[in-house]
Amino acid sequence: MNQETGLFCPQCGGRNKAEARYCKYCGGKLRPRAPAARRMGISVVVVALALVLVAGIFIVQLFRAAPLGELAPLVPADANLMAGIQVARIVDDPDLSVIAETLDLVDIERRWGIDLRDFPEAVLFGDVSRFDDYYGLIAKGAFHKGELVRAIAFDLGAKFTPTEYKGYTVYVYYYEEGPAKPGEITFLADEKFAFGSSNAVKDLIDVKEGKEARISDKVLHLYANLGDRLIKVALEPRLTVKRESKEEFPTSIAPVIDDIEVIGFAFGKDGKSLAISAKIDFASIDSARKAASIINDGINKVVDGEKWREVRAMLGRVKAVTRDFGVTMTFNLSIEQVEYLKELDLDLEGLIIDIVTLGAD
Repeated sequence: MNQETGLFCPQCGGRNKAEARYCKYCGGKLRPRAPAARRMGISVVVVALALVLVAGIFIVQLFRAAPLGELAPLVPADANLMAGIQVARIVDDPDLSVIAETLDLVDIERRWGIDLRDFPEAVLFGDVSRFDDYYGLIAKGAFHKGELVRAIAFDLGAKFTPTEYKGYTVYVYYYEEGPAKPGEITFLADEKFAFGSSNAVKDLIDVKEGKEARISDKVLHLYANLGDRLIKVALEPRLTVKRESKEEFPTSIAPVIDDIEVIGFAFGKDGKSLAISAKIDFASIDSARKAASIINDGINKVVDGEKWREVRAMLGRVKAVTRDFGVTMTFNLSIEQVEYLKELDLDLEGLIIDIVTLGAD
């Protein structure tokens, strides 16, 4: 299918050439459109996963288990990642404006013409090894179906074609720029809609109808155990993710990476601070103990060095603790520290690699 390329202006909606930097109609600044998964905020989830995927700088004790809710059990088995976001709580709290901005929530409100305070929960899911091919979003809230479909179509620069799949009206679309990979939006109930790649949305419908398995019990169990948090992520890293991770680190820790079973990350608000929480479970106690030792040694060496002086004081309060087959840590950030880290534009990947590399020496 031939699609006309170009960039849509976020201010006036005018179409511009793909290489344009400013809108020829209103003069507004243009920014290239990211792949579909990132436009839905999944890039933020990936950043969060980076914190824990390679042994978790900000890993914390688990909280009391919370009910799975209505959305989490709908995530299909082909996904190995799920991330829950308490949208209304974040948007409604002035202290969390930096989080809302990071997640692009305010921008989504404006572009889609919805009030996110009417959306208590959203769950992002996908396969981290092929996000552009398999991703989805399930959201619960108040909206007008027709207006939402039109707003998303305008935002994506796509035309929707209504069709039917197992009794559900499904709106199929192709992007008007970039690879012509189809996506879909459907309404699971009056207050629930799903959006994502075509295969992911159809799988979600099949799960809802009891025709397909949901995401693994390991992921669901950890997701529930992360408690009632503002944002929480659970991931079961598959072979592709483990292989790519091992390429970044010393070969001596390859067996530890191979032993990772499931990873969790979450944060909630504690007064004026953000309590970061996460956990990595391993297949053996020996791997959990070795991972904790690597993390602690690496953090100590970073704190004693000069390279990362902007964050040494924060890292100095972090300690990895082995609990059964898992590694946990405790870390709190003030709202001011979160804003500072955002302005700092920290090379998080580089910091993680340094901690693990130094700890493995």
